[in-house]
Parts: sequence; structure tokens; C-alpha cells
Amino acid sequence: MNHKFLLISILLLIIPLISADRVGVIVSFPDGSVHGQCLESNENTNGYNLLLKLSLSTLWAGPGLFGHMLCQVNGVGQEVSGNFCSFTGGKFWSFYILKDNKWKSLPVGFDGGENCWNGDINIPAGDHYCVKDKDVIGLNFIEYGNAPPPVYSFNQICNPLELSDLKIYVNGKKQADADEEGGSIEAKPDSTILFKIGLENNYIFDESMEIKNIEAEITIEDINSGKDIEKKVSFKDLEVGKNDKDEISFNIPLVLEDDKYDIELKITANTFSGMRQLTIVNYDLEIDKEKHDLLVKSELQNPESCPNTNNKLNLEITNIGEKDEDVFLTIKNSDLNIDFSDSFTIDIKDNPLYKKEISFTIPSINPGDYKLTINLDYSENTKESLTLNIKDCNQLTQTSELTTEGQNIQRLGVKKAIPQQQTNYQKSFLEIYMIPVLLGVFLIFLIFSLILIIAMLNQ
Repeated sequence: MNHKFLLISILLLIIPLISADRVGVIVSFPDGSVHGQCLESNENTNGYNLLLKLSLSTLWAGPGLFGHMLCQVNGVGQEVSGNFCSFTGGKFWSFYILKDNKWKSLPVGFDGGENCWNGDINIPAGDHYCVKDKDVIGLNFIEYGNAPPPVYSFNQICNPLELSDLKIYVNGKKQADADEEGGSIEAKPDSTILFKIGLENNYIFDESMEIKNIEAEITIEDINSGKDIEKKVSFKDLEVGKNDKDEISFNIPLVLEDDKYDIELKITANTFSGMRQLTIVNYDLEIDKEKHDLLVKSELQNPESCPNTNNKLNLEITNIGEKDEDVFLTIKNSDLNIDFSDSFTIDIKDNPLYKKEISFTIPSINPGDYKLTINLDYSENTKESLTLNIKDCNQLTQTSELTTEGQNIQRLGVKKAIPQQQTNYQKSFLEIYMIPVLLGVFLIFLIFSLILIIAMLNQ
């Protein structure tokens, strides 16, 4: 029971965080200054409880019949008079919402009544404003009918991390139909797709706001035998006005069941006091398949060999087209005594890959380059070739043996010369006893010096 209670408690803490919506708030002051702030709250939270989260101080009257009334923001405004603001000089804090990039006066209050406003300016229903994700609301201390606050978008307020630059390449060729807003990407099986991503901190309301823990992740859904391909990269922390760039690349699998896939670019970052910004851009990946297309990969175990040695050819053939194929394979080279053939069916779903290891012995042939021709006869005809280099290994061996023999002769000559010199030469007395003689002289000099010093001290 204790474990179940703990799990339920954790879920109750997590669910509000998951369901939290973000609202951009603009506060315009009489001196022309503007405060922008992103607030996070649960859906349907009323305007009063939302604005209590402002970093600016607020003074409210009420609640009265129409709920709370906003009298002051950061000390600017009117005094409280009962359940109302004093309205000295005819000025008050007006309440706006951004619709179609234009401010509209809200027809309801902050928290009066029980029901949420339906969001319709022309035919309003409900008692008070309620939080809705990506809303932008404004406050302005003015006389009735005066100009509303300056216009700022939700992204300018709540999403300061901007995807400032995005370029996508397929096998080095730039995709013209894909950018920061999304689009389509055309590729073939086994293609390499490269995303070059540029990010910038463009927050305009606070120069000290630093964006941290920035990551970009790309996901291609259900492309790798029904599994996703995911790649991720991290960026450095960004101060206001700073930018960073990085890349994500991945290879398209050879065997693909469908022609279209979804790519999601997801960018996450910590912005305001741990608030998480999430940016998602979607792309359509269109796989361009030929009706009949076989991809050949071949490799020699030893691209350089000697005559009369063993070698091996590793061969892989993949059906990357749209149709099953009946294939007749031949590999020939008369000089190398290679004459290989095989027949097989290679389909696009159950058996798209043919693999073969072909062993052969190189005969006694002259040095040089010998070409192996791989021919595939199916709905079409494909030829591939690779080159085997035969070296003159006998000449290399003779040169090596001569070099080794010469070195041995030199070593023997040295060994013979040294004993002759040792036999005819004898060391002198000084060469044998030089070190003991020098030590003895040094000790005599040291003793004499000590006796002289003692005699001088006794005088």
C-alpha cells in the first residue's frame, strides 16, 4: 500500500507539470517602458491567479461582484477603495488579448463569476478570462479609448530560443523545399541526410536571461524495419544575442517498405527559471525509388596480392527498387581463372539481400592490375568492376634476402675485428688505476685542509 500511495503522489505532482499551458503577458507603463513575461499555469486558470505569478508587484481590489480589480502594477496605478480602485484622473489598468496580431479589449474580467470566457470577442459568453496555451494578454494603464500596448508575438515572449538558420543536404545537395518552417526532403535508399542547425537567443525583455540545456533531436519514424531512427546533439548555453551551430547526420537504410516517412526536428531548452521551451518542426521524407534497382557492394579481402596465394571476394547485392527481381550473376576473369555464376531471386520484402563469399587462388601470372567484372542480368543489366593488383613478390623476396645477407656479413665483420683489437692492445697503469688515485689525492687534500682550519682556530 505504501508503494501505491507513493506512486499516486508522484503522479499527482507530475500531471500538473505536464498539462501546464504558457501565456505571454505584456505590461505597458505610462513612461513608455514595457515588461514582457511568460507565465505557466494549468488550463482554465483564471486571469487573477495567473497574474499573481508576475515578477512585478500587483495591488488588487475585491473580490466584489465582478471579481478582483487590478489597481496597481509595480506601484503604478490607483489606490484601493473598498472593492474597487479609486479611478483618480480617469485612468485604469485595461485588459487586452491578442487576436490576429491585433489587441482586442477583453469583454470579461479577471475572475468574476464561475464560467470561463468562450474566446469570442464579438459574441462573448462566460464570466472571466481563463488560461489557454499560447494566448498573449496585455495590460496598459491609460484613459479609456487610448492606444493599447505595443504588439509582441507569443514566440517573442515565451520562445526566446530561435531556430535562426537551418539547411538540409542529401548526399551533399541542398534541399530547396525544406527550411526552418518544415517542408519536404527527397532521398534515395542509402542516402546521407545532413541537418545544419543554427540557434540564437533573441529575448528582448531582459539582457541577463541565459538559455541553458539546449538540445536538438531528429526522429525518423518507423523507417528502420519498423523502428525509429533517432539522433541528438547538444548546444552551448546562450546569453542574449548569442548563437551556436551544430550538425546532425544519418543514413537512410537500404531496405525500405514505404516511400514516405515523417521526420521530426525537436528543440528543447531551459529558458525562464527552469521553464522548458519546446520547438517542433515537421518534414516529409519522400524516398525516390527506381522500379528496377539493385545496389552492388564488392570488396576484395586483399586488394594487393602475390601469385600463388589465396584471396576472397565479398559480395552484397541489395534490391532497393520497387519490384522483385530474378537475377543471373556472373563474375569472370580468364587471367585469374575466375568463372563464377549464380541464379537467385531477390525480392523487396522478405529476402532483399544476397550475400556471397567467393574464394579463389591466384595463379602464377605477371605483375600488374587485373579487373574483375561483375555482371547482373535481371530486368535491367548492371556491371560493376574492381581491380586486383598483383605484385612481383619474387623480386621483393630476393631484394630482402640480399639486404639481410649484407647486414649479416657486416655484423660478422664487426665481430671478427673486435677480438683482433682486444688481442693486440693492453691498458696502461694510469688507465687501470686512474679513479682510485684521484680519490686518494682528494682525501689527502681534504684532511690537510681540516688540520689547517683547526690550527687557525686554536691560535
